[in-house]
Amino acid sequence: MKFALLLTSVALSEKDYHGFKVIRASWESSEQTELVGSVLERLDTINLWQPESFENINYTRTVDFLVSEKEAFEFKRRVGNGADVVTLIEDAGDIIAHQATEQKRATRGLRGASYPYDQFLTYSQLEEWILANDDGELMSSEIIGETYEGRNIYGVHLGDQDPTSNKKKVFMECNIHAREWITPSTCKYFIYMLKSAKNGVDLTPSSFSMQELLDILDHNWYIIVSMNPDGYQYTFDSDRMWRKNREPNQGSQCVGTDLNRQFPVGHLTEGGSSNKCSSTYAGVEAFTTKEAQIWREWFMKLRNSGGGDIEAQLSVHSYSQLIMPPWATGRVAIPEDPADIDYQMRVSQRMQSALFNVHEKVYRVGQSRDVVGYPAGGTTEDYSYQTLGVTLSWVLELRDTGAYGFLLPADQIIPTAEETVAMFIEVSKELSSRN
Repeated sequence: MKFALLLTSVALSEKDYHGFKVIRASWESSEQTELVGSVLERLDTINLWQPESFENINYTRTVDFLVSEKEAFEFKRRVGNGADVVTLIEDAGDIIAHQATEQKRATRGLRGASYPYDQFLTYSQLEEWILANDDGELMSSEIIGETYEGRNIYGVHLGDQDPTSNKKKVFMECNIHAREWITPSTCKYFIYMLKSAKNGVDLTPSSFSMQELLDILDHNWYIIVSMNPDGYQYTFDSDRMWRKNREPNQGSQCVGTDLNRQFPVGHLTEGGSSNKCSSTYAGVEAFTTKEAQIWREWFMKLRNSGGGDIEAQLSVHSYSQLIMPPWATGRVAIPEDPADIDYQMRVSQRMQSALFNVHEKVYRVGQSRDVVGYPAGGTTEDYSYQTLGVTLSWVLELRDTGAYGFLLPADQIIPTAEETVAMFIEVSKELSSRN
């Protein structure tokens, strides 16, 4: 492990967001798009939340962004009546500081399996948790690669530990984007719920039974709990709003690549940037980052290891409450709908209904490029579907719809995980119904 790099990461000063506001602006006409876009691009302190790039506001005609109090006022003044503008969060810095304080308080003095499930963990704590819960029976873990800064990426296997088993496989990655804290927490709680059920402890909500949860084990689940350890840890140490990985870009002072723009299908088409300073920088070509290479290598290792094939792929993100089968790549690059879209939509709608029955949260369903409102080439979803032949591939965008966005409170971890597991159960039921 590259300890010098890790120490340098920790030593960096934390970016201060006190006084920063989260603004949502929406409008109707292309003329207003031009106005809003020109104002946004002049803001020095802006951090885009949804969509992730200025170009995509041409599709969405709505934007959520973080900005200093002074520039929030300036934005409202310049836009005038050209857009409906609301403040979603009055002071993001206060929320960040409160979450940091609570995280340290709740985890102080704890190690390994004793970390609380209603609290976010740093990467080192998450790593401890994974290793402490590796029982070699229901759950096993392996180091599947190492990041630029020397952190281990773990692959977790839930299910039959016999590598020759004919059980179908599900492949899932969480936390590909650093600031999406709810995703590794949700995937961690899924593992905990399943292990608890196997030991006779029922943590299920009233909408599904412990037996339905246990039936998930009719299939083997392979999970990357954190796909982006360097970026994730950086959000604790230095910048809570960081999105990309932390590998330097040759010839640029700007660091990091958007790992979910690093895959071949639609790479460097709409939604993926060639600008190394962009939060959606896609790399000069696909698979230039260690993390994307590790994803591919583990997938192929599992596929080639014998037994059942990988028949579902899930990419867990936040926020917006969306269930999205392919395509994410735009219609310029891929004009036609997926050949399996009717089937994918039927399964997605069952997932939507099961999720709603848990806590009555409404998730929208549709192709990624349609319901998220903009194209995104280079995703794991499209690669899984088109290149790897996994018909049931999804991007899941978890809670919420913008009230907190990436700063979702820790007390929403367990309910978010419960409704997400309801979706996993529906995926498992569908796999069981297929020949």
